Amino acid sequence: MEADERMLAPHSDLVGGSLPIEAEMEDMDPPPVHFTWKLFNFTSLTAEKIYSPIFTAGDYKWRMQMFPRGNNVKGLSLFLDVAYSETLPHKWCKCAAFSLTVVNQIDSTYSIEKGIFHFYHPYFLLAF
Repeated sequence: MEADERMLAPHSDLVGGSLPIEAEMEDMDPPPVHFTWKLFNFTSLTAEKIYSPIFTAGDYKWRMQMFPRGNNVKGLSLFLDVAYSETLPHKWCKCAAFSLTVVNQIDSTYSIEKGIFHFYHPYFLLAF
């Protein structure tokens, strides 16, 4: 696995630490938005999936979607999600350039950042 695609440290390495997750978004029109979601006692999370608080970037409301134990993979899975997408017009679509950063405060060598350009649409999703 490439260094920039490796999974974070096993959950046991995060005992007692917080897990800041950040999203940096750039849109063609509005200025960039920086959002930080801090999770405490990460290893004690029991939910299969959790959502961050909702934040606004451009004309859309966004949230982070996290699978602490992975989504068909071993390890943390993290996604940027359009909040309230079911309330948007029928043919809505949005392109977003963003980066997601997960910081391991115990061992920074397990921290990871990934930049993504993503096309959001209610019927299919494409990532570039």
